Amino acid sequence: MAQIILQNTERLCPLVATQPVYMHPYTAAKMVVTFGELYRRRIFLNMVAGGFKNALVALNDTTPHDKRYQRLVEYTLIIKQRLATPNPVTFEGEFYRVCNLKMTAPLLDELLAEPALRNVLSIGWMEALAPEGKNFRAAFTKADLDRASATAVPQQTAADDPAHILFTSDSTGVPKGVVITHANVTAFVE
Repeated sequence: MAQIILQNTERLCPLVATQPVYMHPYTAAKMVVTFGELYRRRIFLNMVAGGFKNALVALNDTTPHDKRYQRLVEYTLIIKQRLATPNPVTFEGEFYRVCNLKMTAPLLDELLAEPALRNVLSIGWMEALAPEGKNFRAAFTKADLDRASATAVPQQTAADDPAHILFTSDSTGVPKGVVITHANVTAFVE
């Protein structure tokens, strides 16, 4: 959905729900960088601590409810560190350990133009649920969602349009990126 918004608008910056069970923080950071490079816009992440019980059970996520918030803080810190610096990131916490994590392409400086964005975790309208002692600020409110149009954005994607970029560090250490088109994805799925 984020890509459809980016492809069909000139200024909108999508809000993408991200949950630690579904995507590693490195992959989430790469998604932000890839979309930022392709469309020259910011991507906002809505950090989600939980999920539907059946989905969590199906993914064998046995993390207790209260621990999911600490996991989310670690997850968000890794993403923020990865996006804020071109240097490798090392982090060791209760839920995540990464050592010298590098990004193949640095995030454009103009996409991080507001220094305040690097220091605030945004969790949507759930600010009342923010862990104590943390610096949380709502990125949007429920009223914002209520005012938003319920009309679907029409999809105008051609088979040769980029769907995503697959990055590899290669055994030589030289990063490479391959543009995967919608036709590629369709052929893979079929």
